[in-house]
Amino acid sequence: MKLTESFNIIKPKRLKQGDLIGITAPSSQINSQAVSTFVKFLEENGFKVLLGDTITTVKDRDYNAGTARERADDLNAMFGDKNVRAVFAGAGGFGAQKIAHYIDYTLIERDPKPVIGFSDTTFLLNAIQLKTGIGTFLGPTAEILDINKDAKSLKMCFGFLTGELEGDVLIQNLDGSMTRRVSVPEVKNGTGRLIGGNLTMAQTTLGTDFEVDTKGKIILLEEVGESSYSIERSLDHLFSAGKFDECAGVVFGEFISVSREPVKDAHDSNPSVNEIIVKKFKHADYPVLMGYNFSHGAYNLTLPIGCIAVVSSRDRSLKVVDTVVK
Repeated sequence: MKLTESFNIIKPKRLKQGDLIGITAPSSQINSQAVSTFVKFLEENGFKVLLGDTITTVKDRDYNAGTARERADDLNAMFGDKNVRAVFAGAGGFGAQKIAHYIDYTLIERDPKPVIGFSDTTFLLNAIQLKTGIGTFLGPTAEILDINKDAKSLKMCFGFLTGELEGDVLIQNLDGSMTRRVSVPEVKNGTGRLIGGNLTMAQTTLGTDFEVDTKGKIILLEEVGESSYSIERSLDHLFSAGKFDECAGVVFGEFISVSREPVKDAHDSNPSVNEIIVKKFKHADYPVLMGYNFSHGAYNLTLPIGCIAVVSSRDRSLKVVDTVVK
């Protein structure tokens, strides 16, 4: 039995004021101004900050913040430092999957601590959860340009990390927008652990040692900067791999900067992402919701990977029903 099949998930310790928060860049190079804004926010809210070598040193590695080994070593150093009580990814981008084999998962197990990020980082969030059984967090990275704009996202994130948000937490969009159902209202509620995040990253795990285990899980999916046909292709790949066969539900976030190819033939279709999702999931016998504020938009919900949630098609709701930190 995999650890993720057990209901006894390992909870990282909750944050408290005065704790040391580490920032590392497991994927692309960071925007130094944006990370400086986040550091200021942490310090003003009573936290100490440790910047990893991938943050403080400019490396000649194209769009990555270092070689795969350098980025993994920096992340391992954060996990090995007993003074560090949480780890934020500096940015998303590209390359997280390259370091997964270099991560010391035994080191992570010795001292469970929250790991937070989204986009490319979700490959690592799911890998850590799969290999160690420790809950991780789909949430903001350290690239924060406007604290006022991101205040709601950060408040929710630290609400989970400090234990202020616990028990039954109804996930509501930070911009006040409503979510919509895809599957019919009569579909029963789905209860399961949250998994996933970025669509491409979930697809990238297939056939690897880090393949997402979706059986009985609520799958989170979002994307940015892809074409509508590539999104459909990724969903088809996951369907072909059986990843939607025995899941408890699917929750779609936002799809940002999606390009639609011009139609050159009258017989060609040019569907939107919404139309693609409806086509694929309208007959699902599990709840399918869309329109949540997790992705690359103005707001970024925090969702605890590995924790138990309930998704309801009838109520168009997602609720975390698990404690996420101890």
